[in-house]
Amino acid sequence: MIKCAIVEDDEAQANTIRNYITQYSVGSKTTFDVKLFSNAVIFLENYSAEYDIVFIDIKMPYLNGIEASRLLREKDEDVVLIFVTSLAQYAIAGYSVNACDYLLKPVSYSDFKMALLRAMRRIGRKEDVVTISAKEGTLRIKISNLVYVESLNHTLIYHTEDRQYERYASLKTAIKELEGKGFSLCNRCYLVNLNFVKNIKGYTLTLNGGEELQISQPRKKQFINDFKLFSGN
Repeated sequence: MIKCAIVEDDEAQANTIRNYITQYSVGSKTTFDVKLFSNAVIFLENYSAEYDIVFIDIKMPYLNGIEASRLLREKDEDVVLIFVTSLAQYAIAGYSVNACDYLLKPVSYSDFKMALLRAMRRIGRKEDVVTISAKEGTLRIKISNLVYVESLNHTLIYHTEDRQYERYASLKTAIKELEGKGFSLCNRCYLVNLNFVKNIKGYTLTLNGGEELQISQPRKKQFINDFKLFSGN
């Protein structure tokens, strides 16, 4: 399912985009979940990084689409942005927020379909992420940037290369979400991204950044097997 948000103060224009999505959905047999927002303030107020594509008008009251998109990028680096505008000269501003495309009003179905196809291709190329509900809100963490997950007092701590994020959940939740993505348990508290393991000596593993984690006796055989399989040895 592709999740879309339409941020548009003109109800007729918003319905046009929604109807085009429905038309494409029927023809392509692709399932979409679409939500409408009448202005960018409401959209950003309780933003959750759940959307794949955001269609956003540029000229809106309270907060225009360009400024809203800059704020959106602070919360979500990966969502695909498509600007909808009656002012072609503003379209170039989309480069500053890594917009995928722009549609010029009045939007034709043929133009919409081409933009949507480009957006779908970008979604297909998006890097694997894990979505978590953290103190900062709902976040997408790139798996290539996630070093390990630590379980501590019913809290999961996601250690990335540059910061940490906390989430209230069990380690079983993280294991299920990261299954098949190159992670292995080194003990009952740490789920490690094998891509970051530099070496293993005895019951200690060293990460690329120099940090050391302990491997428990019950997990050692499986962890080493996982590491060998992952590294192709």
